[in-house]
Amino acid sequence: MTSRTKLLLALIVPVLVLVASSYVLLRQAQIASTAARDYETAKERITELETEKATLTETLDGLMIELADSQATELEQAGLLQDCQSELNQLKRERDSVARCVLSIGEVDPVLDCIEIVSRSRESIDISGWTVSDGEGEYVFPAGTMIEPFGVVQVCADVYNPARSQDGLFLLQDGDQVFLHDAEGDLCAQTEW
Repeated sequence: MTSRTKLLLALIVPVLVLVASSYVLLRQAQIASTAARDYETAKERITELETEKATLTETLDGLMIELADSQATELEQAGLLQDCQSELNQLKRERDSVARCVLSIGEVDPVLDCIEIVSRSRESIDISGWTVSDGEGEYVFPAGTMIEPFGVVQVCADVYNPARSQDGLFLLQDGDQVFLHDAEGDLCAQTEW
């Protein structure tokens, strides 16, 4: 190898090492810069996602409150509907009882304290357990009490309130009312004066 080649090699090799080192350093700087940008982008995205999460959590909380209020309102409405349905069923039972009831209250004499129960049936009817009431006191027909077809049963104070107790069935002369209930307690007839 000639001295000139040696000299050239001595000059070129350090330049090549310097160029290669510079390239490596530049490449590492590029990678570091890209990593730093990616890190900053990731940090920004994390911040955006945390903000979105907070917004979604707030919206979800609001929806849960609305749902709870809605469910409470629905339960309240269901309760009101159930109450109305119960009242309607009771009215239907009373209507059906009156419609199928073949007994009525006939003449009421508040002076003599007598009440007539009249049958519109073609058959004898057992009225055991039926009650006559003025809303405060009542008289229950004893077992074996029958009304003949189209018959009348009259009960007076000496039967339903012989002691004339104000707590018992007691007819007021100046205005009162009388109810007839069947053995199941359904209203069959009523009258007032």
